[in-house]
Amino acid sequence: MEAPSKRNLTHNQQRTENDPFYQRFFARIPIQTAVTFTPEQLEALKQAYRARASREHPVDLRLTVPFFPRGFYFVLLAGKEKRHQPRRLQEKKQHPLTKTGNILFLTILLLVLAVLSVGGAYLLEQPGTKLPSETPPTSTQEK
Repeated sequence: MEAPSKRNLTHNQQRTENDPFYQRFFARIPIQTAVTFTPEQLEALKQAYRARASREHPVDLRLTVPFFPRGFYFVLLAGKEKRHQPRRLQEKKQHPLTKTGNILFLTILLLVLAVLSVGGAYLLEQPGTKLPSETPPTSTQEK
């Protein structure tokens, strides 16, 4: 029996090859599995992923920092917690805070914040340093 290939895809699946969602989806699964989806199943999958991807967060910061040959990205999402406790516990086990990368990042972040705080306090204590809210004395106040 011939192994499934791209030319064995159904007519509906061939039409999905121009859709970015389906391109990413089919790139992650074996071709033997891809050929088994019905048009209804494919549409249901797309709708399920669309609903998940369309969730809005009140805080959604995404930053890419170039770093020599490659870059790093940072994502900060914040909003109301909607996950149930079993899911939170499962994700806590899958993504522990005590990973080396997490500890290293938090340590560097705390060091940068500490340096900025100490530097700011030092600058404010320097003679002649004026806060933006301070107004210089006027000629009538000097008399």
